[in-house]
Amino acid sequence: MQAKTLLREQARASVRQAILDAARVLFAKEGYAGLSMRRLAESIGYTPRTIYFYFADKDDLLSELIEEDVGRLADRLEEVAAEYSDAGERLEAVALAYVAFGLENPHAYEAAFMLRHHPLTREAATRKAHVQGQRLLAVLTRVVAESGRVTPEADLPLVVQALRCALHGVVSMHLLRRHSTEVSWEALVRYLVAGVVGRRRIS
Repeated sequence: MQAKTLLREQARASVRQAILDAARVLFAKEGYAGLSMRRLAESIGYTPRTIYFYFADKDDLLSELIEEDVGRLADRLEEVAAEYSDAGERLEAVALAYVAFGLENPHAYEAAFMLRHHPLTREAATRKAHVQGQRLLAVLTRVVAESGRVTPEADLPLVVQALRCALHGVVSMHLLRRHSTEVSWEALVRYLVAGVVGRRRIS
């Protein structure tokens, strides 16, 4: 009996993930407006009723995509951070990776950080906090704290939030095509890191 129950749960989890994967493909091509439950069902050969068995509505589905994508961003930043032994270089690399993720995944970034109406996952609604969002903030905080650029008297949470705002500004300006083509975004990110967090100290 337990084996049958486990198989059913695994099958449901597999279908649920297949729906999320298909939704991400559709979302990446056409954005929020192009993502509908009916179109999603047609793209994977399911009926809309099947989709609604796993997700209450479009926002419920979108919230799960957002949580997964913020988790992918956190994963990427952790991977980049692990590649650098020099703490100062690590901070710049992580900042560059943050912006690169946004530019490479524009619809995912817009949904996660630029939608006015931001749906919560069921878990996040219960916890009253985004699980992956907290993880992302923890990665940035650790990298900034270890960078050796922050003065002892500085307000670390304020510095981290200022850095996030600066990096978000670079991504959003590029996605909205409001940026100057005379300056590379990489050079801009390095300049902002130095201005917001501080310059590297030579020991």
